[in-house]
Amino acid sequence: MSFLKNCRVLLKSANSDIGESPQQYNVILENRFVRGALLFDSGAIAHISPYEFDFRKCQYTKAVDAYACLGVLVPMTSPTSDSSIMAPQSYLVLATGCTSVGKLPLFEVFRITNVQFINMKCQGVEEDIYPDLRKLLSSGMFYFARSNIDGKPFDLTVNIQNRSRLGDELLTSSDIYTRGDAGLNFLWNKGLMGPLIRAGINPSDWLVSIICGGFEVCTVYCSVGQARVGVVSRVSAQRPGTRFHVRGLNDCGDVANFVETEQVGNFLKFQSVHS
Repeated sequence: MSFLKNCRVLLKSANSDIGESPQQYNVILENRFVRGALLFDSGAIAHISPYEFDFRKCQYTKAVDAYACLGVLVPMTSPTSDSSIMAPQSYLVLATGCTSVGKLPLFEVFRITNVQFINMKCQGVEEDIYPDLRKLLSSGMFYFARSNIDGKPFDLTVNIQNRSRLGDELLTSSDIYTRGDAGLNFLWNKGLMGPLIRAGINPSDWLVSIICGGFEVCTVYCSVGQARVGVVSRVSAQRPGTRFHVRGLNDCGDVANFVETEQVGNFLKFQSVHS
């Protein structure tokens, strides 16, 4: 269930027919776990009700189905310009390819293998825009997770210890910055969540949180018992690169390319009675 494509993007292009009033091009993001939909129109983002979504749906055409939405990319410069002026374009970033790499009792982890950019200003899937970024996100180094209970996004960026300390209420807050460093150090699509946060929309309802690193899970047998063991390695999103400042270390002990590795174990034991 969690492996199904959960997001759908619908497009409505401008009406150029003679004698008819022009219609603004806009985009709708549908998520099967959330009632209603997100409307992206003229740079604004709004959560529309299920009733309004049903009313609008017939006026839109399907653009693409995706496994998850990573957020909204608002580039500072045009991909063909060196100007520092804010580019007028923005793009919806979607994970259109992924593979399951393992499952633990609470969640299942997926590796992102392909992404697509949807232009929010004009119709069409952007295949050639920012090829280096598309190549990076599709490299197989990025992961997200979904709950085994209901298939909703599971925040893989926070380890179990910090998850217990922060609490579910803080982890699902509409303002991710209230988490502090413990909840943001390994969140790689924080910048893509910014447009939703500024619009007053909770990103955890619509987007998945991604990590850069690795994930492995295996079953270990010991006598009549067995254990399900998973290893999650997270590369810090705060200080990426081969260098940090001068030689990779600051006064607080922060280093370049810091990696946190977490081991998760689930132990099962069965008793057999014969008579």
